[in-house]
Amino acid sequence: MFGSELAQRMGARFARGRTAETRAAYRRVFETEDGQVVLADLIKFAGAGRETFVAGQADATAYNIGMQRLILRITAFLEMTDREVLRISKMEDGSHGNDQV
Repeated sequence: MFGSELAQRMGARFARGRTAETRAAYRRVFETEDGQVVLADLIKFAGAGRETFVAGQADATAYNIGMQRLILRITAFLEMTDREVLRISKMEDGSHGNDQV
């Protein structure tokens, strides 16, 4: 699951060691209204909150893990909680919740 303790540690590791300038750049991009729309789309597209394992298909499993890893990186820079990510992943299209990130 996306919100596992391991996933949280991986996301934090991605963001650790990055400059304050890089973190600020992520915030400037994703905290705009357009950035919120894009972030919501990426979270949904990457399958946040969905199982990554596909029985008998190692390549599909690896692909799914890679998709979610990208979201972990972005959300770690934005210091988003799993709850926030999962809330966005379950929103209807067109509703991007720009008041919460």
